[in-house]
This record gives sequence, structure tokens and C-alpha cells, in this order.
Amino acid sequence: MTTSTGLEIGQIPLVAERGRGAPSQSRTRRLTTIWSYVLMVVLGVMFMFPWFWTLMTSFKRPAELFVYPPPLFPEVFQFSNYRQVFEMVPFGRWYVNSVVVVVLATSGVIISATMVGYAFARFNWHGRDVLFAITLATMMLPAEVTLIPQYLLFKQLGWLNTIRPLWVPAWFGGGAFSIFLLRQFFAQIPDELYEAALIDGAGHLRFLTRIVAPLSKAPLMSVV
Repeated sequence: MTTSTGLEIGQIPLVAERGRGAPSQSRTRRLTTIWSYVLMVVLGVMFMFPWFWTLMTSFKRPAELFVYPPPLFPEVFQFSNYRQVFEMVPFGRWYVNSVVVVVLATSGVIISATMVGYAFARFNWHGRDVLFAITLATMMLPAEVTLIPQYLLFKQLGWLNTIRPLWVPAWFGGGAFSIFLLRQFFAQIPDELYEAALIDGAGHLRFLTRIVAPLSKAPLMSVV
């Protein structure tokens, strides 16, 4: 038996049941979203607490550091602690050194690793695969093995007590891992792109800077 709308009478309860299920699903999604935000807030507070504790501790008097249980907030905020730090040690110079080392070392790794990785990926020269295998093999050497030879080398160069050992080596290859990461990505770029660029009069350097580098933002940012 059918109604005027063409639906069988046995189907009417099913339609009603489906209509009642929609608000339940919407309520479940809202609850899931609320609990997700609550969880993220709780985790955010947990992860930010050590930073907040360190900040509050920097304003305490030395005697308050040994109180048990340790207070969260200082009795009196000692803003002079920061002034004393800069008076006792050359903190400003340390910050400048850090910025200089980061900028020079990162630039060296990006530029040199990009060029070396491109040479391994695009140029077909004798001994390329052997040299690439040797480069990868250096990743298995622990830092303790090369520590003393590097120190003796820097001593012979007169680089002790300078920041040059921290950034100059970055300009000579950029590290085996960076070379490997970029080389693997460069090798996936189709040869047709280079052939099209070659027809337009572009050389390897222009192809690298204008086409390969913009396409390699993800691996380049990983290296940075």
C-alpha cells in the first residue's frame, strides 16, 4: 500500500529514524571537537610550563632558588638580574656571535650542498657513483672519530678561539646528509625541463637557480 507521495507505508518509519539520527551525529561531532580543543589546551599548557617556570625563575633572588617547595612566582621581581647578567659576562657579544654563525653556516650549507647535489644528480662524470658512495659512507663515522683531527687542523690554520671553525667548513659541501637529500630530489626532476631550458638558452647555473631551486623548496627548507 502506498501513500499520496508514492512512498510505501513500511518506509515511513525508516525515514523518520534517519531524521532523528542526524542531530545525534552532529552532537557527537561537536563533542569530539570540544574535547579535541580541551586536549590541545591542556597539552599546550604542559609544554609551555617549563618555559614559564624558567622565566619566573630568572626574576627570583638566589635564596629563593633553594626553597622547598619552590615558589612559582618570586616574592619581589628582580628585574636587575638581567642587567647584572650583561655586566658580568659579554652576553651581547655571545648573541652577535650566534647570529653570525647561524647566518654564515646556514648560507654555506644551502649554497654548497645545492651545487654538489646538483652535480651528482645532473652531471654524468667518471667516478661519480664511487665518490657519492664515499660521501654517504662518511655519515657512518661518529663525531668522536673526527674530533681530534679537526682540532689539529684548526690549530695548524690558527683558527683556535675564533668562530671560523663553526661556519667555514659548511661552505665545503654542506654535509653528507644535505648532499644526499638534495641529490635525491634533484634526480627526480624530469630531463625535459632541462632540455626545454637548454633550447631557450639557459645553462646549468641558470637552470639551477631559476627552475630547480624554486621546485625544491621543501628539501631546501628541510636542510635549513
